[in-house]
Amino acid sequence: MHNHVLPGIDDGAKTVDDSLIMLDKFKALGFSAINATPHTMNDFYPNTQETILKALNNVQNHLKSDIKLKAASEYMIDPAFEDLLKNTPEKLLTFKNKYLLVEMSFYRPYDRFEEVLYDIQLKGFQPILAHPERYLYYANDLSYFTTLKNKGVRLQLNALSLTNHYGTKTNEIAKKLLSEDLYDFLGTDAHKIEHLNKIETIKIAAKYSDSISKLLKNNEALF
Repeated sequence: MHNHVLPGIDDGAKTVDDSLIMLDKFKALGFSAINATPHTMNDFYPNTQETILKALNNVQNHLKSDIKLKAASEYMIDPAFEDLLKNTPEKLLTFKNKYLLVEMSFYRPYDRFEEVLYDIQLKGFQPILAHPERYLYYANDLSYFTTLKNKGVRLQLNALSLTNHYGTKTNEIAKKLLSEDLYDFLGTDAHKIEHLNKIETIKIAAKYSDSISKLLKNNEALF
């Protein structure tokens, strides 16, 4: 429910061939359906519904396996997103016409973050915050994520955060949030084949198995 497999429109797959290699690996790992979520980030990847669906159709036209491929987006909360939400919410790409995947800068929180989350809900969408474990400016106040949950925000764990791929601190936070049952969904956030190869090697402690199973079941509800 969170990956960057569509080619040439963000920092994920560069070509259709890259996409097909990744999709073959997803299939080999046991995935039957995936929802691509390219960045919509005004300063770097100013994607639109049109650019994302064009990339999706391009891959689908070359896809030979029976894996199901859909597309939504991972929206950076910034002024451009606020304009999109306010003026053309029908242009937002969501899961099941309801769930909206959002992210923040890794450097500092967005000034109007909670107001925007509330506006998302007022528009009838359910916000899902991508990879909260990676926002290290909240590392000393993880109770903030409980506050967000209480306000109706869902949280999505990156599978790679269960390794030291993003650093030991992110790994520590991910396991803390997982043990406190704060996550709702699990995504790969894979940008390239090397990420999927690393995910294949992950070994998860048995004490987390029930929590991971719950997240995977929740994922199914997004398709």
